[in-house]
Amino acid sequence: MKEKDCQIERQYYSRKDIERMIGCGTSKAYELIRNEIPHIRLGKKILVPKEEFEKWQAEKNLMARTAKADIEGETS
Repeated sequence: MKEKDCQIERQYYSRKDIERMIGCGTSKAYELIRNEIPHIRLGKKILVPKEEFEKWQAEKNLMARTAKADIEGETS
């Protein structure tokens, strides 16, 4: 079987994956993981469950849209 024929969907993201997806540096990624993003540790390895990250991201996007709507409502 060829490599591309047996691709497995990832269930977890690494800290580096989080950095790339959010567009932040290492320190900010660690801060978010420590304080906000649900994660598990396997020894020193930090893993963020894909489903939990997507929920967290959707919640942050909703909060940002709500805040923007509140600000726009105040200026009207």
